[in-house]
Amino acid sequence: MKIHRSLHAIFANSTQANSWVDRKNSRLGDLTAVEYMHQNGKRGMEEVCEYLLSQC
Repeated sequence: MKIHRSLHAIFANSTQANSWVDRKNSRLGDLTAVEYMHQNGKRGMEEVCEYLLSQC
């Protein structure tokens, strides 16, 4: 839930916020957030959340 809220705080456009998790990100090793979280499990989810919170 924090990831969703953070994305909508960062992006004014809902489409951008909702599609961010499916776009490659150099901060995540050129993986999408979905791929990164899938590969890294709970820790990956925490890292994505921390990254997004730092951007708010």
